Amino acid sequence: MFRILKILALILLVQTLPFGASAAEKKAAPAELSAEKYFAARDWKNLNALAGSGGKLTPRALSLIANGFWYQRRWADSLAVMEKIEKNYPKGVLPYARLLMALALERTGRAKEAYSAGLELYQSTASEQFVRYYAMYLLERLTSSVDEKEKWLRRMVKADTAPAQKAAVLNELERIGRLTADDGLELLHFEPQNAAALKAAEKAPASPRKYYRLGYSAYLRGDSRTAVKWLSQLKFNDPYGESGTYYLGISLQRLNRSPEAEPLMKKLVYRRNGSYVQRAVNRLRLMLGGKADAAVLADLRKMSENSSAAVASAALYALARSSTAGADEYGRAFLRSFPEGSRADALRWEFGWKKYQDGNYEGALKEWSVIGSSSAQLLYWRGKTLEALGNHAEAQTNTDMLLKQHALTVYSFMAKDGGSLEITDAPLPKNMKPAPAGELERWGFMTHAHMVLEGKNDLPTVMRRAQLARWLGQEWEEYWDLRPALEKMTDGNKVSRKILEILYPRPFRAEVEQSAKKYGVDPLFIWSVMKQESGFNPSVSSWVGAAGLMQLMPATAAGEAKKMGLKNYRLYSVSDNIAMGASHLSGLFKRYVRPDWTAAAYNAGGGNVNKWNRTRSGWDADAWMEAVPFRETQGYVKNVLRNYAVYQKLYGRTDMKSLKPAEQSEAPVSDPELEAPAVKEQEAAS
Repeated sequence: MFRILKILALILLVQTLPFGASAAEKKAAPAELSAEKYFAARDWKNLNALAGSGGKLTPRALSLIANGFWYQRRWADSLAVMEKIEKNYPKGVLPYARLLMALALERTGRAKEAYSAGLELYQSTASEQFVRYYAMYLLERLTSSVDEKEKWLRRMVKADTAPAQKAAVLNELERIGRLTADDGLELLHFEPQNAAALKAAEKAPASPRKYYRLGYSAYLRGDSRTAVKWLSQLKFNDPYGESGTYYLGISLQRLNRSPEAEPLMKKLVYRRNGSYVQRAVNRLRLMLGGKADAAVLADLRKMSENSSAAVASAALYALARSSTAGADEYGRAFLRSFPEGSRADALRWEFGWKKYQDGNYEGALKEWSVIGSSSAQLLYWRGKTLEALGNHAEAQTNTDMLLKQHALTVYSFMAKDGGSLEITDAPLPKNMKPAPAGELERWGFMTHAHMVLEGKNDLPTVMRRAQLARWLGQEWEEYWDLRPALEKMTDGNKVSRKILEILYPRPFRAEVEQSAKKYGVDPLFIWSVMKQESGFNPSVSSWVGAAGLMQLMPATAAGEAKKMGLKNYRLYSVSDNIAMGASHLSGLFKRYVRPDWTAAAYNAGGGNVNKWNRTRSGWDADAWMEAVPFRETQGYVKNVLRNYAVYQKLYGRTDMKSLKPAEQSEAPVSDPELEAPAVKEQEAAS
């Protein structure tokens, strides 16, 4: 399970958890304080010793011990302690304790008692939704009747749960042979490439929903003919019609049928309050030079004169960024009409970059002087340009400003060996104080405490949830919770190590280091790619069909799996996805050697890198990545290289010869209560 991660440092855990901090706790018996300390640090050895010491222990200390046993998979011991103190649990904690007791009964072979306990929890009005949900899971698992399994699973589907939970339950219905056509359509919403869901959904009655789900799935698979078959049955004003029209147009374009795609994209551009204006214009730009060149060029020119600023600016910008004759004139026209904003700055940057490449340094500086920002990119290249002109003092001023203001950019690391980032021991800001620990946490039910806080977004609660995620070894959830707040605190060149360790974590460490060693790839580079690709979310899917932590396209995954001899693999499996991604990176590194070329090939394909290197293989990394013509790939390369530099500065360079996979015993133990279909297979599309 992807939640099995390396244990955190003892001192950090003691600092971040509340145990022993309140006035009431200071009056607690010494044994209770010891139980808090050991449990907070996941120090099972000393907690177990305390349990066997024969000393007088409070109910809360015993509850912490019972939960400690649970996380060690000592089901019988955990059950015995909880049964002993059942009457002492607070009212709000008792249902969760009884849930764990029911699960422990099952794991100790007492199936009938477990079923009765689960049924009682489900029927109890005192049970919260979370408890009732897992009671249903327990009941479904304990029955051998397929009909009864289906009954509980269908009740779970109807429960108000997260998308990943619904997807997992639908997968369980498929496993027992009870996936209906409607279930298949629902499952395709979460897992658009699920083969069983596709097979079931094809039997559904005709509907816009069916046409869209099957068509979109085919689009993601790259099966453009099948995508056209389904998506062409949608009407523009149907539910899913706008989105379906967009993907139909792309599928037609992929089939070299751009004359049919052109009117569809034009229709999307002119749709009132449409959601696809910018994307449709971009797709039209990509048709220039093809079969629909004349029609598309006429469309874009007409759109550039539209009364709608959104349409006109999108069309002018597309013409300016195209390879059509007069692109520069369209760019100047854009700047006259829309002189401010990120697009204007991007065009001015490109005009200056062209002049820089031609050796016209003064012309480049003139273009860049109008840009309304002091971005890292601008400061870096201004510094190089001024240096080339012999203006050393002003060049140094720009470089100093870059190093001081933009330490967490690739440009800082290119401007100075090792960059300008100074890692401090400063604590998190005082305003980032977590909410007080709730009863569930104080009594040791950490998994439940984390789950009941999901969906709450005030900063104190987010901080508390993030701390629980860290304790549970779910570093990627902590990253997602705290990233928005912490990224605002990284300006300048001095950044707290605590902040950086959250923004640049090393989740799934055992799996990453094992694959890194096997395939000869620096694990820090794997995390650098993973951070950029998925943000460490194992269940994410992109709009083009890339899946999982390393965002592998199905064809890439299939090729790597074949090369690795991996016959049965799953794209969203943490271990499979990381292994295939590491294998793919290994092959790219052997072929391209340089990190910038490898990152570009991972994102845009080796064919494009080969094409670019026909004329640029001798270029330095800074100019090479700046000249990448695909904006997405250009940004991707910069971010991966930035990530890699920060990871190396934060954790030290990796010695591949001495690298050993993380010891499993050092990681938080898998939490069996989470092995329900609700969270075991988190394959929901993002």
